[in-house]
Amino acid sequence: MSTKISDQDQKWLDMVDELSKEGVSIAKRSSMESAEYVDLLLSNFDDKNYCQMVINQHAVEAAIGQYFADVIAPFFFDMQKVLRKKTKMSKSNAETCARIHVGRFIRNITKELNKRNGEE
Repeated sequence: MSTKISDQDQKWLDMVDELSKEGVSIAKRSSMESAEYVDLLLSNFDDKNYCQMVINQHAVEAAIGQYFADVIAPFFFDMQKVLRKKTKMSKSNAETCARIHVGRFIRNITKELNKRNGEE
């Protein structure tokens, strides 16, 4: 089964691909901050109050991160393979579509965390 992508759809996919560069930049900054935070946690490991605060604030986020690593990240690559094989989509377009799925996952997680924390 081959999927014909219209010119308008291709423009949309190209725009998503271009804007993804900003997302990569945000992710890199976030990753650096996360590493710094873990260093801070390790340097305060003997402070029981600090550790309790970290547990209370971050246990749910840590579980989400683990789920992302175990399930969503592999699915990102599987989705690309399926799209390329079943629809004959280009590698670039398949990656863009998989990125949209991951982005939507992150958006939904953010909404749920904001709701949980009363920030909506």
